[in-house]
Amino acid sequence: MAAAVLPSRLLFLLLLLSSPSLFLAAAQYAEYSCNGTAGNFTSGSAFAASLDRLIAELPGNASSSPSLFASATVGGGSAPDMAYGLALCRGDVTDRRACSSCLADAFSSLRRLCGADRDATFYADLCTARYSGADFLSRGGAGEVDNSPVINGMDFNASTYPGWDARNATSRSFFLSLVGTLFGEMAMYGAYNSSRRLASAVMFINAQLPTVYGFAQCTPDLAPAQCWHCFQGVADLNRQWYDGREGGRISGVRCSFRYEGYKFYQGRPDVRIGGQHGDESSPNGSTNVDISFRCLYSGYMSPEYASEGIFSIKSDVYSFGVLLLEIVSGKRNSSHHQYGDFINLLGYAWQLWREGRAFELIDPTLGECGEVATIMRCVKVALLCVQDSAADRPTMADVTAMLAAGCDGGGSSSLPDPKRPPHFSLRVSSSEDGSEAGRTRSSSHATTSCSTNDLTVTTIQEGR
Repeated sequence: MAAAVLPSRLLFLLLLLSSPSLFLAAAQYAEYSCNGTAGNFTSGSAFAASLDRLIAELPGNASSSPSLFASATVGGGSAPDMAYGLALCRGDVTDRRACSSCLADAFSSLRRLCGADRDATFYADLCTARYSGADFLSRGGAGEVDNSPVINGMDFNASTYPGWDARNATSRSFFLSLVGTLFGEMAMYGAYNSSRRLASAVMFINAQLPTVYGFAQCTPDLAPAQCWHCFQGVADLNRQWYDGREGGRISGVRCSFRYEGYKFYQGRPDVRIGGQHGDESSPNGSTNVDISFRCLYSGYMSPEYASEGIFSIKSDVYSFGVLLLEIVSGKRNSSHHQYGDFINLLGYAWQLWREGRAFELIDPTLGECGEVATIMRCVKVALLCVQDSAADRPTMADVTAMLAAGCDGGGSSSLPDPKRPPHFSLRVSSSEDGSEAGRTRSSSHATTSCSTNDLTVTTIQEGR
C-alpha cells in the first residue's frame, strides 16, 4: 500500500459555502488531497481537454451503473495527454441523483482547489473521486492494488468508548479487538460474499457499551483476493491510528472502512455481531451473517485476531483446528473444568501430546473400529492448526492434504511436531485450599471466564 498522506483542508469552508449540494451531501465529512505525484498541466493543453471530458462523463456513468462505480481513461493515445479517473458512490445509496451530484461537485471542487495539479482525490460521505495523469487504475496480482491516498478520518470530536484508556495495554488491546472484529467480519463478507465488494454491519456487545455500526467497501472491479488484500492494509492502519473513539473511518480510493455509534447506512446490515438489537431483526430468508460474541470469545478466534484485530487466512486455519479437536474429543474448548488446571481444550490436548498420552483425548465412540492411528493423525493436524504463531500454522491446502493422507492410512510420524498453542502457560485455580500456590500455578492467571449471555472479557493479571 502506498504511504498515507495528510489531507489538504485549505479553503474548505469556501468550498462548502460555494457548493450547496456538496454541503448537503457531505456536511459530516469531506476531505481532499492534491496529490502532487504527476506534475502540473497547463490550461488549454491536450491533457486539460482529456480531463474536462473525463470529469464530465464519470458522474453520470457511475450513478447509472448498478454498482454505482465507473472508471475511464481519456486521451489521444499519447501518455502525457491521457487522463485516468475513478468515481464510486457508497454502495447503500439508493438516490442516483444524489450520487451523480456528489461526484460532479467532488470533481469540480478538485479542479477549483487543486488548480493545475494532474493528480487529485476527493472523499465525501456518499462518494469518492480521483483523477490523475498517471495510470492508477491498473491492477496486477492479488497484492498489487493502489489505494492511495489513504486518509485518517477518525472523528476526534466523538466520545471515547467507556473504559478506554490509551495508557493501559489491556484496555487498548480489548477495544482494538472490538473494532478489529467488526472490520474483519465485514472484510471477509465484502471481499468474498458480495459481488459489489461491500458489507454493512452492526455489533451489539452489551448494555454497558454502545452499539456500533460499520460499512466497508472496495471498488467492485477488484477481484476478491485484491479486495481482501486492500482491506488488510486498511486494518494495519487502523491499529496504528485507532484512539478509542466511538466513530471514525479510513478512506482510500480502492477500499475504505467506517464505523459509528449510530446507523449511518441504508438498509439492513449484511453482518450482525453479538446478536440482534433494536430494529435489526432479520426477516425469514435473510442471507445476513450472524456472529455471536460468545462464539468468538469462547476459543474459536485466533489469538492475533482477538488481541489486535489482525485477520488472515491463518485465522480460519486456527478456528478449524479448534473445531477438529472438539470433534475428536467430544468436548468444548471453553469448558475448562474438564481439563484440570488448563484454561481450555487446546492446552490440555497439547500437554497430552507432549506426554505421549494423546489417545486419552479421543472420544471413546470414535475408536471402536481400529482407526485410532487415523484419529491420532487428526489430533496432530489440529494441534498444527492452533499453534500460537500464525506463521507456524499450515495453510488450508496443507491441512486438506494432511487429512487426506490420514484417510489413506498414513500415520502421524511424517508430520512436523506442533508448537504450543496460545495461553498454554495460563492456569485456572485448581485447588480448594487457600494457599497462594493453589490459586496461582503460573506467573499469570485468568480472572474471569466467558459468560453464556454476554460478552465477558478475560483479563490477565501479571504475577508479581
